[in-house]
Amino acid sequence: MTITTHYDEGQRLSDREFSPDCGIREMLSSGRVRELLLTRVASYPLSYHFMNYFLTYGLSMQYNHSSSEQAATARTLTPTAFLKRLFFYARTLVHRGGVPEGNLDVVLVSRYRFTDTRIAGKTAKSEYLFGELIGRLDERDTSIRTALVLADFVPPSKLRDCRSYSLIQYITPWMLLKAGVFGFVVHLKWKVYGRKAVRCGEPGKNCEHVRSLLDGFFTFRGLCYHAILDYGLHSMLTKHDPVVVVANDDVMALKPENPRTRRFIIVQSASINDAKEKCKKVFIQVFSSLAHLRADCFIVSGSRFRDTKMDTGDAREGIVTGQPRYDILHRATRVYSRGEFVDRYGINPDSKIVLWTTQCHSMSDEENEANLRAVIGAMQSIRDATLVIKQHPAEADRYTGMISQHISRSRIEAILTAKDSDTYEQLVVCDLMITKHSTTAMEAVALEKPVIILNTSPDPNPVDYVAQGVAVGVNTAHDLEVTIRDLLRDDSELRENRPRFIEERFHSIDGNATERVIRVIVNMLAEARTVEGGV
Repeated sequence: MTITTHYDEGQRLSDREFSPDCGIREMLSSGRVRELLLTRVASYPLSYHFMNYFLTYGLSMQYNHSSSEQAATARTLTPTAFLKRLFFYARTLVHRGGVPEGNLDVVLVSRYRFTDTRIAGKTAKSEYLFGELIGRLDERDTSIRTALVLADFVPPSKLRDCRSYSLIQYITPWMLLKAGVFGFVVHLKWKVYGRKAVRCGEPGKNCEHVRSLLDGFFTFRGLCYHAILDYGLHSMLTKHDPVVVVANDDVMALKPENPRTRRFIIVQSASINDAKEKCKKVFIQVFSSLAHLRADCFIVSGSRFRDTKMDTGDAREGIVTGQPRYDILHRATRVYSRGEFVDRYGINPDSKIVLWTTQCHSMSDEENEANLRAVIGAMQSIRDATLVIKQHPAEADRYTGMISQHISRSRIEAILTAKDSDTYEQLVVCDLMITKHSTTAMEAVALEKPVIILNTSPDPNPVDYVAQGVAVGVNTAHDLEVTIRDLLRDDSELRENRPRFIEERFHSIDGNATERVIRVIVNMLAEARTVEGGV
C-alpha cells in the first residue's frame, strides 16, 4: 500500500521561512530592553521568565496572529477559580503547617496535572510524570526524604503514590506585596522608556509580533505572576535546602541560582520541539546570565532528543533513560481491556474505534471549528467506526461546549470522555488516532497504532511525525475521510518506520525507564553528599 500525505505544501510555510533566531536578537537590540530583562527577581533574572513566555507564545504568534489574544488572556482566572485560590491561600495562612519541615534530600517540581492510572487492576489518580517514580524511590531507600511540589497556585490533590504540596503554601503576604511593587516598578519603566526604545529593522522582520510579545510580557499582571512564581520557588527551596532538585521541563527550564542548588536535574515530559530549542539556544547565547544556569543533567526519552538538548546548551549532560510515564505502555495490553471499554461506553464491539485527542487551548477558534467540521464530517460517512474524543486536560469548559454542540448537530454518536480520563486506555483500545502535534501521537506509535496528523491551519507542523513516516498528514475533510478508510484497512507502510522512530525517541519500551531515572537521581544524590563531606 502507498500512503499519500494529503498536504498542499504550496499553501504552507516551509522550514526555510522560519527565522533561526526567532526575532530574539532584533527585540534585544535595545539596551533599555536588555536592562529591564536583566532585572533579578529572586532565583532568576527576568530574561529567564521572558524566555519561557516567548517559547510559549512567540512561535505561534509568528505564524498565527490570533495567538496574541491567547497570550494576553492566558493567565485570566474566572471569578470562581480566583475565589477558590483566595480561600485556599487564606486557609494556608491560618494553618501554616501542611508542608514538610526541615531539609529534604530530593524535591520534585512538577505542574498540576493528574491522570487516572491503572495499576494492579485498580484505577487511581497519579501525578502524570513523577507519580510512580516517587513511590519506587521510597522503596529503594526509605531514608531519602522526598517531596512533590506543584508549581501552581492551586490546592494540592490526594494521590495514590504520595502527598503533593502546592507552591502557594510557601508564599507569604510579604511576598505578594513585593511582587506587586516589583510588577508596578518594572511595568512603569517599560511604559516610560522601554517600549519607546524598541526599534524595528527591515520590513517583515518579525517586528509586529516582537512588539506584541514585549507588550504582553511587561503587563503589570504578567510581571506580578512571574514574580510570585519566582518568590515561591525561592521560598520553597530555601525552606527545604534540597540536595537534588528534579524538575518537569514544562515547569523549570534552567537551574535556580539562589538559594544554592547542589544538583539540578530536568526531566523531559513530552516531545521536544526543534523550533523552540533553536530559540532557547539564542536566548542562552544572548544572555550570559542564563548560560550560567544550565542544568547539571537533562534526562531525555531517546537519543534524538539528547542530541537536540546538547546542541541547545541548557544542560551540561544529557542522559537517555526512556520516559517514566511510558512504562505503562509496556504492560498496557495486559492492563486494559477493549471489551470492558466498549461495554462502559455502549460501543458496538464490532465497530472500529477512531480516537481524536484534541488540543483546543493551543489553537484559534477558527482552527478548532475547522477541525471539528473535518473530523465529524468525515466520521458521518464512515458507518463502521465510532469516534472517541479525548480532550487535553488543560482545555477550558468552553471548548467542551464547542465540541458537544458540533456532535449534537451531527448524525453521529461520538463518545466525549472526561478530560482526566485514562488516555492510555483509549490509545490501547483504538484502531486509529487523530491529533495535530500532541505527544499522544508518539504514544500511539509506540503502541503500533496508525496516526493521522490533522492540520487545517496554514502553519507548518511543529513535530515531525509525518516527515518521519509514522503518521499521515491531512488538511481537508475530504482527505481525512479517505485517509481514515485507508489506514483502517492497511497501515503497513507506517508500520515499517515505527521501529527506528521508537528507538530514537523512547530508547526502549521495556517498562524500566522509571528505574533508570531513579538510578540517575540516587547517583547524583550520593555524588553531592560525597562532595559536601569532603571525601
